[in-house]
Amino acid sequence: MADCNAAALGTGAVLLAATINAMGEDASLMQRRGFFGVLQVENRRESDGRFRLLLHGTTLHGKQFLDDSLADVPLIYYHRHHRSLEATWKYLLICSVGLALAMIGNFALAASIPQSDAESGRINLLLTDLTSNASRLNPTWLQIAFVFFLVGYGTKMGLAPLHTWLPDAHSEAPSLVSALMSGSLLNCAFLGILRGHQVCSAAGFPAFSSELLLTFGLFSMFVAAMFILGQTDFKRMLAYSSVEHMGILALAVGCGATFGMGLHAIGHSLVKGSLFLTSGLLLAAYQTKKATRVHGLLADHPVIGDRKSTRLNSSHR
Repeated sequence: MADCNAAALGTGAVLLAATINAMGEDASLMQRRGFFGVLQVENRRESDGRFRLLLHGTTLHGKQFLDDSLADVPLIYYHRHHRSLEATWKYLLICSVGLALAMIGNFALAASIPQSDAESGRINLLLTDLTSNASRLNPTWLQIAFVFFLVGYGTKMGLAPLHTWLPDAHSEAPSLVSALMSGSLLNCAFLGILRGHQVCSAAGFPAFSSELLLTFGLFSMFVAAMFILGQTDFKRMLAYSSVEHMGILALAVGCGATFGMGLHAIGHSLVKGSLFLTSGLLLAAYQTKKATRVHGLLADHPVIGDRKSTRLNSSHR
C-alpha cells in the first residue's frame, strides 16, 4: 500500500507539473516555441500570390502530440485483448485525423496574415505577434482556422461528438496510462483551442469562438451525463467523466472564466489521476471492472474505499 501511495503522489506531481506547463507558459518561452508550439511557419507570398510555407521544425504541440499519439498505441494495447485492439485502432485513427485537421488550421491561420506583413516578416505565427496585430488578420481565414482548431484539438481533447475514442482507450489501457492521458494529455490539447480563442478575442470577434465553445461544452456535458447514468464499468465511467470535465473547461472559457478554467484543469488532473490509480487497485483486488460486483470495499480495503469515496465526491462538486 505504501508503494501505491508513493506512486499516486508521484503521478499527481507529474500531472500538476504538466498542467501548469501547458496552461501557463511565459511569453519568452512562447516566443521561442511559436504559436501553439506546433509549427514555426514562415509565411511568404510569391509574385503570383501563392503561399510558400517553410516548415522550420516541430516542437511541443506538434512533434510531441504526434509522438504521444504513437507512444500511447502499444500502451493501450498492453492487455492484448480484442477490446484493447479495438480501442487502439479507434485512438490511432480518430486522433490522427484530429491532428491533421489541426494542422490545416495552422495553414488557415497563416493564410489570414496580410501579404505585406508576411513579406516584411512583421507578423509571424507567434502568439504575441498574432494578438498584438490581430486587427490586421483576415477575419474569414481566422474564423476558419479556429473551426479547424476546435475540431482538431477537440478530437484529442475528447469533446463530444469527437470523443468516441476516449472511453475505449481509457478503460482498456492500464490504469497508470489512463491517469496520465486523462490528467495531462487532454489539457495539453485544450491549450491549442485556448490560444485560438485568445487570437479571435484580440481580433475583435470573441463571440464567434465563445459561442462555439459554449455549444461544444454544453453538448459534451450532456452526452457524458447520459452515458454515465447507465454505466457499470467504473473505468468507462471515469472516462466519460473526463469528457464531462473537458466540456466544463470549454464552457468556462466560452463564458470568460479563464482563471476558473485554469483552477478546474489543475483540480481535474490531480483528482482524475488519483481516481484512475485507485480504479487500478480495485481491479487488482476484485478482478473486475463492474461496479456492481465490488462489494464490501470499506470493510475489506478501508484505505482504498475511503479515498475512493472522497475523490468521487470531490470530482463532482
